[in-house]
Amino acid sequence: MNIIRLYDNSTSGAIVTLNDTLTKNAVGKYAYTVSSVSGDEYGITAFECNTISIIFDRVQITLTASDSRINVGSTMIWNFTATYAYDSADATLYVSIHLNDSCTKSVVGKWAFTVKSINESQYGLSAFTSNEVIVIWDKVIFTLSVADNRISVGDSAQISVTAVYAYDNSPFQGSYSLNDTLIKTSVGKYGYRVSGMLDELYGLTVFESNEVWVIFRQGTCG
Repeated sequence: MNIIRLYDNSTSGAIVTLNDTLTKNAVGKYAYTVSSVSGDEYGITAFECNTISIIFDRVQITLTASDSRINVGSTMIWNFTATYAYDSADATLYVSIHLNDSCTKSVVGKWAFTVKSINESQYGLSAFTSNEVIVIWDKVIFTLSVADNRISVGDSAQISVTAVYAYDNSPFQGSYSLNDTLIKTSVGKYGYRVSGMLDELYGLTVFESNEVWVIFRQGTCG
């Protein structure tokens, strides 16, 4: 701020008081000018001053995740849009963001994600707001049991299968396939487990399965 006496363009040591505070907690456009002058060496208090406008702003971040439940061990795919709070202008191209947590999880669970910090290149803003997104990392647990683990060749193994989502133990909705046929024409010990699945609810592909064994033997007479 330059304070100049009009008569001879000399510099004044006067103290000026502005019309408003320099810190604002609300988004908006504020006009600043001088409201009073004091302390000039000649006692001058009359003044002229221009007015400047300053916008106090912040960035509004809208965070999205591609899916709310994904495979354990996979990486969350996310995106965001950004606007300036003052005039709702698009700020996305000028903003890079940093999330509060890593986007890959190796254990089943639920995590909340929000923006931890931003870099804004157009105005140098650092203030922001952000929503929160919830993502669950999950897998399907298959449990096999067999009614009789020793049966005759040519009979069908009676294998029961239950399946739940590991995160909340809710019933699995989809289909599955076993690694082998249930009927055998040769004597032997055969292991059964789930080898593939189609999750119709969340599209998960990661699963676990125990293994059960069935012995097929030759039938006996009388």
